[in-house]
Amino acid sequence: MIGTAVTLLMAWAIRSFGQRSIARRIEDPHERYSRRKLLSTSVTGATVAVLVVLWSSRLPNAGTFLGLLGAGVAVFRPANQQNESPSRAVSHHG
Repeated sequence: MIGTAVTLLMAWAIRSFGQRSIARRIEDPHERYSRRKLLSTSVTGATVAVLVVLWSSRLPNAGTFLGLLGAGVAVFRPANQQNESPSRAVSHHG
């Protein structure tokens, strides 16, 4: 449990520091967006990998583990992606 908390805290700190650093150093909005997206994706992937290693030995049933992992992904999706179908995302001005 402590390993999970430390992992999540470190991921949050790295992401926060990185995003502030990118915001200060990159002036072009498109480049800034790309770098922040890369940072966020990399930190999330590394965090998930570490959590898989930490929790895989504690859950004897792989199905249970994958179910919990899937639930976590669903809960932590960005708010702008939740409950939004492509038809609602496209503006129909005609």
